[in-house]
Amino acid sequence: MISPQASLVKPLVKKSSLPKLPVKAGEKAHTHRHTPNAMRIVLEAAQETYTVVDGVKIPMLPGDVLLTPNWCWYGHSNESTQDAYWIDFLDAPLTAMIGPMFFQQHPQKDETATHVEARSPMRIAFSDYAHRLLDAPECAPGVRTLVLGPATLVSFDRVAVRLARDAAWTRDRSTANEVFTVVQGSGRSRSGEREFTWSRGDMIAAPAWQDQQHVADEDSILLRVSDEPLMRMLGWYHTGAEMAAAKAQA
Repeated sequence: MISPQASLVKPLVKKSSLPKLPVKAGEKAHTHRHTPNAMRIVLEAAQETYTVVDGVKIPMLPGDVLLTPNWCWYGHSNESTQDAYWIDFLDAPLTAMIGPMFFQQHPQKDETATHVEARSPMRIAFSDYAHRLLDAPECAPGVRTLVLGPATLVSFDRVAVRLARDAAWTRDRSTANEVFTVVQGSGRSRSGEREFTWSRGDMIAAPAWQDQQHVADEDSILLRVSDEPLMRMLGWYHTGAEMAAAKAQA
């Protein structure tokens, strides 16, 4: 189960006015750690905005993806003159339901950090993955996908999706729950019987077992986050085509 920290996203509803998590210019978010895994997608940030993971300062720029695996010490430091905004994803609902929910503040309040590591495995820079995404093979006409790594989180994934202008990405239903964040571009989507438009900064919640189609009005990049790794680990990942074939053989 994945939970966008910034809002309680209702199924299949575009969130153009979604309140993002800000760290204002000159502010810090104190160092802490917790058992849920966390990830953030940066929407707006300037040079000298950092996430600090286990004492290392990691740059945050628009489109970047930052990972904070469970029980890592982390905080944020905005040393720029511009407010920074991002969207957090956590598996907190799953952790809470299973039970091992723990949170701890760092004894120093703000962990001392001076070393900057732009190529940390905890950072997937937009400047890097945007180019690799262009070179990825098409999975459908005008559609390219790229699993972002190599670092992983056990319970949810992240996949960059590039939709060329007018490309239509039709997807089979599956047991995975998905959230899409629009990093660039604009377009429209249908899931089940619901249709809506989207643009940069919007989020799209696509619950399990719904047919989907995403159409780009211009060249677009979306980041897909899903609980597919968890579904696969538990043997619960299935698709509509797979289930139809099993039913036909029964």
